[in-house]
Amino acid sequence: MFSIKLLVLSDVHGAKWKLDDLIFQTNPDVIVIPGDLPSSIDFPVLVMTYGRGGNRTNYVRNIYRRFIERLTYKQIRTSKRLLTQIASYNIPVMLIHGNTETQETRDWLSLFSHRYPNIFWISDTSAIIDNTQFIGHGWVAVPNEYNRELTPGEISEDIARLILLDTIGRSDHHADRTILISHAPPLNTSIDYLPHKRIHVGSKPVREMLDSKLADIVISGHLHEARGIHHSKKGWWGINAGAVVEDVACTIDLEDNSVVWYKNVINKIGIPYLLYSRRVKYGYDQQK
Repeated sequence: MFSIKLLVLSDVHGAKWKLDDLIFQTNPDVIVIPGDLPSSIDFPVLVMTYGRGGNRTNYVRNIYRRFIERLTYKQIRTSKRLLTQIASYNIPVMLIHGNTETQETRDWLSLFSHRYPNIFWISDTSAIIDNTQFIGHGWVAVPNEYNRELTPGEISEDIARLILLDTIGRSDHHADRTILISHAPPLNTSIDYLPHKRIHVGSKPVREMLDSKLADIVISGHLHEARGIHHSKKGWWGINAGAVVEDVACTIDLEDNSVVWYKNVINKIGIPYLLYSRRVKYGYDQQK
C-alpha cells in the first residue's frame, strides 16, 4: 500500500499561518482541513456583547443573527486569503466545513474549490487518493435534549446521523482504507473530553459509525482542549488535531500511523490567537 503523509490543519479560525515554513518542514502528500478555516471572531461585536454583561450564548446570537452578513463577508475574505495560498502548492487538499462557517460561506467554499483541481470540497461526500478514501462530515451533532443557541454547523444528532449514513452509502466500499474527516471527534473518547468542564461532548453518530467498522481512522478538531490520539478497542483509531489558531498542527504518516506535532505555525501577534488561547481562562466558552 502506498504510504501517504497527511498534514492536518484544523480550526485555523482565520489566523495568519506560517504555511511556507510548515510545508517545507513536513513535505506532505495530502493536506487535511477538518473545518473552521475562516474567522469566527468579530472583535467589536465581542466587546459589545461582553461589555453589556453578555456571554457566549449572547455572542452567538449577535454574530449569527444580527451581524451575519458582516461575519460572512469576513469569513469569505479570510478563506480566500488562506485557500489561495494553500492552492499554490499543488498538494491535494481535503476540505470540510466546521460549526462556525455560515451557510453562505459554505456555499462560497464549495464554489471556490472548483477553481483549483487540488482542492477537494468533501463535506457530505468523499474523494479517493491512492486507494485511500476520505469521507467528509463537518456537522457537529448536538444531543436532542440540549437547549442553547446553535452555531451554523451544529445540528441535532438525528439529522447528523442521517447525513452521515447517506454520505457513507454513496462512498466507495472497495478502498484499501477509509479515513473519516469529521469536525467533531467521536463521543466518549480521550479526544472529546473537556477537562475544565469535566464532560465528554463529542459526536455520537461519528462514534457509532466508527464502532460499526465503517472507517479505519477519524481525523477531527473542534474541541481545542482535547488534542491527542485515541485508540479504540474496536480496531479504529483517531486524532483530535487541536487548533492551528492556538499554534498547533500535526502530520500523520499512514505507513505506520505515526503522529508528529508541530508548534510555531502561526503569527501570534493578532486577535485570533490572543482570544482563543485565553477563552477558557476568561470564560468565553461558558454556557449560561
